[in-house]
Amino acid sequence: MRGKAITVITLAAFVLVSASCTMIRTADLTKADRPGERARILDLVMNSGVPIVFSGSGRIRGSMATGMAVVGVEERIPAPLSSIRKRHDGTVYEIVDRAGRIHPVLGVLNEGETEWTIFAPGSTVQSVSIPLSEVRQVRFRKNNTILTAIAVAVPVSLGLLYLAITAAFRE
Repeated sequence: MRGKAITVITLAAFVLVSASCTMIRTADLTKADRPGERARILDLVMNSGVPIVFSGSGRIRGSMATGMAVVGVEERIPAPLSSIRKRHDGTVYEIVDRAGRIHPVLGVLNEGETEWTIFAPGSTVQSVSIPLSEVRQVRFRKNNTILTAIAVAVPVSLGLLYLAITAAFRE
């Protein structure tokens, strides 16, 4: 009986800690809403609309976002295009050129009459340092120590209370 109670208390503590430890938020830097230095950057969107995805996590150091990021590739595609696919918000996510090749798009840099310049996903991971003045939006992960302390304290105190009550009734 005692082992089952400890298992239930441990499981409750694990669920509460894993749910409260980490919060993922998106901050719009145009409103001066910026994450703290301890937050880990998952990805960001530049003012030009180009997304940068961090491998592992990035950090804010002073006025720079730094870390290892998956770097995209700039591609030039001759116009006219066969097909342009857009999301509900109007951003382009895929282009089909005259030859029928499909190009995934992270961002459109230039929509010209003779050629389009796009930012396509790449496979190279390299160190980046991006000034926050060039960043529109940041998605980051932050640990909340207060909620974590509460989440740990509640099941531990309930467990100690349970052990004290069972010890008192055994005597």
